[in-house]
Amino acid sequence: MNLLKSRRAKAVINIAILGYPYQFLNKSMKKNDKTYYVYILECSDGSFYVGSTQNVEERVKAHNSGRGAIFTLKRRPVRLVYQEGYARLEDAVKRERQLKKWSKAKKLSLIKGDMMALSALSK
Repeated sequence: MNLLKSRRAKAVINIAILGYPYQFLNKSMKKNDKTYYVYILECSDGSFYVGSTQNVEERVKAHNSGRGAIFTLKRRPVRLVYQEGYARLEDAVKRERQLKKWSKAKKLSLIKGDMMALSALSK
């Protein structure tokens, strides 16, 4: 599935797959627009945490310093493994809620960019 043609690609999709960043830009997004991000952190115990923010770098620092979510407090250090950007807060929150319901295997397929496995897990 082409990410640029999906509903999720409303503005910017930034994906960090195993530490390698990829960026897909929608031409309709203006430089001054605010971007809201949905991100996935891998915790020290191997679990995943899904959240949203306007500043991913600062939010990851907050999680690692103990000022993040209660879930990540005892699972530090955490590392960013995936992120997507949206022009509208509503879209980011909707996507965050969707990802939180996914199984670990499905999240891992998304992180790896394995769309075939993701599709199979969606059935």
